[in-house]
Amino acid sequence: MKRLPQNKNQFKKIVSSLTLISLLLIPFAPTHARFFYPNNIITDNDLHDYNSLSQTAIQTFLERENSVLAGFTDIVNGVTKKASEIIWEVARIHQINPKFLLATLEKEQGLIAKSEATQKQLDWATGYGCYGGQCNSKYKGFFHQVESSAITQNIYTERAGQFGFRVGVTTQSFDGVAVTPENQATANLYIYTPYVGGTSGIGGNHFFWRIWNQYFTDQKYPDGLVLQHAGNYYLVEKSKLRKFVSREIFLKDYSESDAYDVSAKTIAAYPAGAPIEFAKNTLVKSAETNQNFLLADYSTKRAILDDAALALLIDFHLAVAGNEIPLIANAKIGAYQDGTPITVDSKYPQGQLVKDETGQIWWLQDKIKHPVDPLVWQVNYKSQTPDGISAAAIADYLESTPIRFKSGIFVKTSDDRYYIISEGDRMRIATTDTLARVFGADKLQSAIAISDDLLSIHGAGYMIDFIDETIAQATPISTPPEPTGQFPGYHGEIIDIETENLILLQGDEAVVKVTAENTGNITWPKGEVWMQLANQGGQSSLFINAQNTFNFNESEVPPGETATFNVPVTAPQDLGHLGQSFRLQSAEGTHAQINKIFIVKPLNGSGLVVKHNLPQKIDNTARPTTITFEIVNKTTGTTWLSSKTALEIYNADGSESPFYDPNDWIRSEVAAVPLNQSRVAPGETGIFKFTLDARNVLAGEYLMKIRLRLLDQNGLVIPLNNVPAWFVPITVE
Repeated sequence: MKRLPQNKNQFKKIVSSLTLISLLLIPFAPTHARFFYPNNIITDNDLHDYNSLSQTAIQTFLERENSVLAGFTDIVNGVTKKASEIIWEVARIHQINPKFLLATLEKEQGLIAKSEATQKQLDWATGYGCYGGQCNSKYKGFFHQVESSAITQNIYTERAGQFGFRVGVTTQSFDGVAVTPENQATANLYIYTPYVGGTSGIGGNHFFWRIWNQYFTDQKYPDGLVLQHAGNYYLVEKSKLRKFVSREIFLKDYSESDAYDVSAKTIAAYPAGAPIEFAKNTLVKSAETNQNFLLADYSTKRAILDDAALALLIDFHLAVAGNEIPLIANAKIGAYQDGTPITVDSKYPQGQLVKDETGQIWWLQDKIKHPVDPLVWQVNYKSQTPDGISAAAIADYLESTPIRFKSGIFVKTSDDRYYIISEGDRMRIATTDTLARVFGADKLQSAIAISDDLLSIHGAGYMIDFIDETIAQATPISTPPEPTGQFPGYHGEIIDIETENLILLQGDEAVVKVTAENTGNITWPKGEVWMQLANQGGQSSLFINAQNTFNFNESEVPPGETATFNVPVTAPQDLGHLGQSFRLQSAEGTHAQINKIFIVKPLNGSGLVVKHNLPQKIDNTARPTTITFEIVNKTTGTTWLSSKTALEIYNADGSESPFYDPNDWIRSEVAAVPLNQSRVAPGETGIFKFTLDARNVLAGEYLMKIRLRLLDQNGLVIPLNNVPAWFVPITVE
């Protein structure tokens, strides 16, 4: 096992280097707007939805694409039939989706995109009966090819156990990729064509998937868009749907107008991804390690290495209501990828919009600067006023890729090519009819005109050219309402909060200096614009006993000038990381808000848990489990008396612990006292032993609350590792 460097500066250098490398490689590198997942290419419903298209829809599609099949006919039982009629009839007779048959025709011979084809290509249209350069004449002819392809899909399904590619079984494709089909439709694709194909979408089943997603998929909304159905909200990510666990979580990062209102069929078309339980920029603490993390987005967590680093954060959410950073079980954040740690030396860890003296706008994050085009600034940042900065001040920042339009933005070029932006990629929309039909006519009207140069900073995504189905489509989103002008008078932004007085001892008094800018066109008179300090989500503050609104120091603040507020605070007896909101307000409401963490440390020190053997899981049929805690007395001048120092254990809500052992514990709430010596002086270690009795406890997840109290000092709580109580999750099996 590699150890962290013992030298703090050395560690900071390593963290800094890793920050630079990882940020260069990861955060601004776009993912594909659609995600190919070889184990789940289409669903079983995709394969068997034989009513998905009418014959008219098929014929119209072929004509629109200028396909050779639009005018092609074949003789079936003595009757001349159009290709569209053959496809439609075969689909209904054998209950195979006509979209699947069309995709197969394109995959095998390119018969959708081609306006001309050889007779051989038409005779062997779906590639059925051909292998190794030889074809069985029994299946020659367009009708036979389409019919055989449909019949074969049903044979594969009926005799699923007889083939090498089976649901849930890992099998090597002919091009050396291990695939484990998650459904029968995907297994069928590999039985028919046992190749995954190239990552460019050429050849094999990757090519089929690319055709499917260009023309036929019910997954019409690409990555980065948000959907709404029946009161539930979803994010499309890697071609899966991640459901927001609540509307409240969704609204922390999006507005209602961002979500497309879609049908149940659209929701069912996407595989389910992991639920989204936390908003972006949420602060949590690991219940197992007490490590603070910033959940920067829905997949990345960044460790916050010290309290000074925590004070750098400019805005955040807490995972649950309250002012303390909540303890979260690793099971809830374990799937998050580890991002670069945030240290006291981090530069703009959450990013900052700035403008230098040349007028260039930059996005700064972790000592990397990304140029921002003025149009991207208007759209992504809603013309937010950038902080002023000199070019010299960021000269040593590494310049990286330009900021791209956010997902869901529609753009058009001077020659009327339309695109939707998805995860940094530009996806060309073949026709304005497709754009209006799928995404809404308002999106066609509101598409932003951009230059080819600005378009080119976005990666090239796949084409969107969806067939016009006769079945019901997703209801287009309505035009977003015009701004209401909620604050017609005063406008302002909080531009700085001094962080040096955000770390306090219990009872400490301090003054926090806050600076705000008048961004409107009306002068602020003294007394009409003020600063409020309040608990997050509330109106009162733990840090202020009386009036919690404060006037600025200046006599007035003209437009473009700054106001300074001196906010006096008194640290409460509550310990830990307490969230507070600084709010710039007037009688019109709140104009700006920034959340900050105050760190309140114990006045007399704490206890340091250096060793324990608490299990993560416990068997409710086994005998009581013996637990040992070793706690170092880190207080200043307070000796712990063995008979008066209680290690207490409760349920998380303060009720009696379900693991109370009447044969071992001193009382129902007191699990142990120090056993190794009668007095534990500062610097010495107390050893606490007790048992957890899980017999007759129902299986499930429990959260234990553990704290240390001095009964001879009016029940004084001694913080453990600088928090007033430990919350430890435990699973009963």
